[in-house]
Amino acid sequence: MMNPHRPVYWYQGLFLQPQHLQQLDLYHESMLMPLKNYLNPYFWGVCQLEVDQGSLKELKFDLISGEFIFRDGTWISIHHNAILEPRSFKQLWEKLREPFTVYLALKQLSNSNEEVDKYNQKEDGSGILPKSRFILDSENNEVNDLYNHTHTASVDSLKYVLKLVWDKEVDYYPEYELIPIARVEYNGQDALCSKEFAPPIINLVNSPVLYSYLRNTKEMLYARSITLSSYKSLRKSLGGEYQPTSLLFLLGLKTISHFVPLLNHFVESPNVSPWVLYGVFRQLLGELSMINENIDALGLSPRGELLIPPYDHTNLGYCFKQVCVLIDEIVDGLVSSMESIVHLVRDGNYFAGNIPVDLLKDTNNFYLCIKSNLDSSELSRIIYNSAKIGSSEDVPILIKRALSGVPITGLKEPPVGLAHKKNITYFILDHHHFSWLSVKEYANLSVFLGEPLENIEIDLLVLKGRDLLT
Repeated sequence: MMNPHRPVYWYQGLFLQPQHLQQLDLYHESMLMPLKNYLNPYFWGVCQLEVDQGSLKELKFDLISGEFIFRDGTWISIHHNAILEPRSFKQLWEKLREPFTVYLALKQLSNSNEEVDKYNQKEDGSGILPKSRFILDSENNEVNDLYNHTHTASVDSLKYVLKLVWDKEVDYYPEYELIPIARVEYNGQDALCSKEFAPPIINLVNSPVLYSYLRNTKEMLYARSITLSSYKSLRKSLGGEYQPTSLLFLLGLKTISHFVPLLNHFVESPNVSPWVLYGVFRQLLGELSMINENIDALGLSPRGELLIPPYDHTNLGYCFKQVCVLIDEIVDGLVSSMESIVHLVRDGNYFAGNIPVDLLKDTNNFYLCIKSNLDSSELSRIIYNSAKIGSSEDVPILIKRALSGVPITGLKEPPVGLAHKKNITYFILDHHHFSWLSVKEYANLSVFLGEPLENIEIDLLVLKGRDLLT
């Protein structure tokens, strides 16, 4: 961190030396450091980056353009105030083509070393960059007077010298500021930049990887909030009784609805620090821990394992991937613990449908969801007196022998966790009855109504067991 510099003492008759103006530059630069260090603790990294993809095919790494802020506050833009030579990694991949990280290096400012050198450029445009922090740019040094363009003056300027460093060479550059900017991989045919790598960035708009995590998480949460929207009415969803699963869904809906507007705000204005967004994601997980027993508010598992890595500005891709995967798992677990519906297709007096095998677990509960304009008591009478329920293979036998098949019980209230719906009557199926064995064997369900009814729809509703919520 740069220490504060003292202001220069100016007085009449001072014999001006280069050191006076140099110290003035350092003083002005140091005045900006509190903004960088204390308003945002990670205000350094990539502002803009474009890798030359064509050079990668020739086993060379080069940048078409790039804008960076280094840890010491130096603001650099290639082709404007800095120079960078491409570098070949052909020798690095001579034996084994392992992935490697590319760093951008800038020599630190020092009072003990020569900081300015000349750049000997060849006719073909190539050259060997010096090991100094600056090079003297003596070309195009004629500068207009800002207030009188008829006068020009010759002003020599400096350019920052940037170098490309491979990850295995980092230890050899202790006097340099380093920023990891890309990770090069081999896909079996060409070299390419990893799409999962996220360099240290100033804001999200500079990283397609991190911006996609933000956008996808927001869209996933918004979709889940729509799925859970039937639980908005606490009075109706609880049905006058305390039903723990309904409360669980309400807590999930409250948390999701709390964060969707904020994440949408970030999507619309992506000039947000990754450090700020990561804190929001950790807060989201802390609130989601209320509906999941495998994680606590600080991201610890019951065994004390840390599931959420601390923020690491140099490893953003890993941090955001871990936290977003965890958010997806918890929210998907909540929604998947809701109902799964199998529509029974009508064919005359028969209603039948195939059941996915993974839904036929003994821990699940099974309901007939019947939509009809009939009064609930009248519908129940017809179902009890004339319905034959079993597999499609068993129902003809049940009709012939005048058996009912799988026993059912009418419910006055919706199953635990479901909201009230108009013209819907629920019946719970006894899946422990021996008649259910045929349903499991053939993975289908058939309902025969001996008394024909118009405008009736029947669905099999599967509520997954409580173990899937955790």
